[in-house]
Amino acid sequence: FVVKPFLQYGTQTSMTVVWQTSQESSAELHYGSTVACEEFVSSDNPGPIHTIQLNELEPETQYFYRTFSETEDGSFLESQTSTFVTAVREQTPFAFVVIGDTQGNPAVASKLAAHAWAQRPSFLLHAGDLVDTGTIDTHWTMQFFPSLQELISRVPLYPVLGNHERNADNYFDYMALPAPE
Repeated sequence: FVVKPFLQYGTQTSMTVVWQTSQESSAELHYGSTVACEEFVSSDNPGPIHTIQLNELEPETQYFYRTFSETEDGSFLESQTSTFVTAVREQTPFAFVVIGDTQGNPAVASKLAAHAWAQRPSFLLHAGDLVDTGTIDTHWTMQFFPSLQELISRVPLYPVLGNHERNADNYFDYMALPAPE
């Protein structure tokens, strides 16, 4: 994995999973109410960055998921199994995390993600400046995503475009949000 699977744009009945492989590959997302992940969805668009949205899920329900990717030469990559919970119903209380300015501070961001996950929030709102320089790939792949992985593999990330992202293609390639993102 260049970027391990992470969650985006969760609703009461849907969840989006995004990941990046080092080569162009196919993509399958297996999911279900048990660790067996008995259902799956495939992507019709092979590539290095994969975005698959699950639909027709139940509100306030825990799901298990894992990803599968295969390259043209038959190399196979499977993620670890993780979980997510769909958004709560209107009258159900929930908690969420707000962070910002994780740019250039992966050690601090990692500690914040671990502390946040210990509180079991419903989602993460990132107020911008995810990375130091949005046009530099490694700021995403070596700093931002690894530092927040413990949290964003389990709760959806809702980011805000900051000035440090520089309106870079990386932001728009990784973030699966409603138009215009």
